[in-house]
Amino acid sequence: MKQYLAIDIGGTAVKLGIVDEEGRVLSKTEQSVCFDNYETPILTTVLSAAEQFLKEQAVEPQGLAGIGVSAAGQIDTRKGIVAGTCGSLPNYIGSPIKAELEAKFGLPTTVANDANCMTLGEVWVGGAKGYTDVIGVGDRRRRRHPHRRPPAGRCAGSRR
Repeated sequence: MKQYLAIDIGGTAVKLGIVDEEGRVLSKTEQSVCFDNYETPILTTVLSAAEQFLKEQAVEPQGLAGIGVSAAGQIDTRKGIVAGTCGSLPNYIGSPIKAELEAKFGLPTTVANDANCMTLGEVWVGGAKGYTDVIGVGDRRRRRHPHRRPPAGRCAGSRR
């Protein structure tokens, strides 16, 4: 069964996982991207964290089928770069995520906006499976006050 390196780049953390082709998360980890107040560019932290994670999991990049990245901000999916952000993330706009990951690991890489990826994931293996006309609604504040907010990743839609 094919396995992939999954990377979620957020404004405060990068989350990494090994995911199989059926959407099962086989292993995962998380690392801060703002540990030094963004002195280290986010992409530099992501590349280092990915390399470290694969070593810790004893996974050779050649054994993976590819890399999938969900990234915060406006993403140029054809080029795999950060085209813009809605906030202040130093050294992030213009980050060549796709090119850097492909160069480092030699694997085909796809990069898309994180909110779009969340909705696609819900349609694929989550609460919106079997629905059409899906709208994803995320709530990032859930981490700070999980008892006050509904869980993120809810999707509304109509059945086929």
